[in-house]
Amino acid sequence: MHLIIDETDIRSTLKDFETLCSFIASNKPMLTASGNLGIKACFELNNLMTYSEANAKKTDHMNRYPSITLYFMTGMNCGFLESQPVGSQKKAVTVTEDYVAFQQMNDFTKYLTLFLAWMRYFNYDELLWIRGLYGTNNIDIALDEIRIIGKPLSIERKDTSLGFSKGYDAIQLLMNINPIIMYHLRDFGIVSFKQEDTVKISKYEDFINKITITKLGLAISTACLTRKFTWVNEIKEDEIYLGYKDDVTKMYENNYEKNLPGSAGFLKPFLECFPKNIVDADAINRMLFPQKGPDSSSMVYEFKVQLDRSCYRVIQCRGDHTFEDLHLAIQKAFDFDNDHLYAFFMDGKRWSHNSISSPDSDKAPFADEVCIVESRLRVNQSIMYLFDFGDEWPFKVTLLKIFKSDSVILHPQIVKSVGESPEQYPGIAEEWYDDDDED
Repeated sequence: MHLIIDETDIRSTLKDFETLCSFIASNKPMLTASGNLGIKACFELNNLMTYSEANAKKTDHMNRYPSITLYFMTGMNCGFLESQPVGSQKKAVTVTEDYVAFQQMNDFTKYLTLFLAWMRYFNYDELLWIRGLYGTNNIDIALDEIRIIGKPLSIERKDTSLGFSKGYDAIQLLMNINPIIMYHLRDFGIVSFKQEDTVKISKYEDFINKITITKLGLAISTACLTRKFTWVNEIKEDEIYLGYKDDVTKMYENNYEKNLPGSAGFLKPFLECFPKNIVDADAINRMLFPQKGPDSSSMVYEFKVQLDRSCYRVIQCRGDHTFEDLHLAIQKAFDFDNDHLYAFFMDGKRWSHNSISSPDSDKAPFADEVCIVESRLRVNQSIMYLFDFGDEWPFKVTLLKIFKSDSVILHPQIVKSVGESPEQYPGIAEEWYDDDDED
């Protein structure tokens, strides 16, 4: 059965996301210390959402609102929203030029952009109440179960099928244990359920008594057969595919590389879900999955790399330079010895999962494989470069500007230097000298 998504299927998703962005554009609400929307903004937004949370209180934090959490985190992750400093300590959130470009898209392109941004960049590890439950693996299995069912169907909750044995029911698991994911599948129109179908058993725990598989859900789940959340998503969870049959797992493994974002034909299964020639695939690729191309060598990224206000360097790199190239330039700029592991934390949060690691580490993606142009950095965005995981030298790296240059920069260039470089190992030389005297 070949199903085509129409405007009515995606209406509430687009309405709610654009409502959130419009609210942010008008109010520029303050962010909490953890980077979330504050309680006042969440309470006001909740009343504007299609699926507002009943009995919400003015003291509830963002994690009390599944829809707001989904749309806010997706907007931040794909660059439609960004934080801006307010004074020396606080930050507010506003919309970006990328969101303005998003608004010019047709509705089908908008929906697929948001859905793929969720698949690619949403970090469920930040939602502490599902940690350790293999939540993202359950997304893949639940979508495959929807595909196999193959027709719009209501499913009632059971509490007797929650074991982790082979062949367990992922849909039931999400309804019982990972309802936040089922809420998000609802927000994307893949399933539907009513407010009265949810039962809250504590402040942060609930379950869902009944869901209905939608036509959109059947179409999207078919596209996701070879475009798995756990493979598309940048935040890699343990590769545990509970419940998959061996032949299905082999099919996934055989198609792994060619189905990753940026590969030829990655969007094809999704495009088949929509009216012919309606989705602007090129716009989606440019916005979400930029790749190294012939123009990358002419694009210059200028970074300010600083330890503090009185000590910083300005470094220029080409778009096709890797993060390993940037790392080596920082080492040279601050007169450090390149003798320890390092990582770039793309959200600016030390030890977050959103990182690019040194080639000698055991956590992909690796710095010598990721070009700067592929990182989707925005002007004024700051990331953290952490060198030496023992002593921990944290550098704030801010993208000052991106411009096109007629002359090719062969290697990263240090164009400005302010302040003296600190000693990498203060006091060690004296200690060695003292030891020699004792001999």
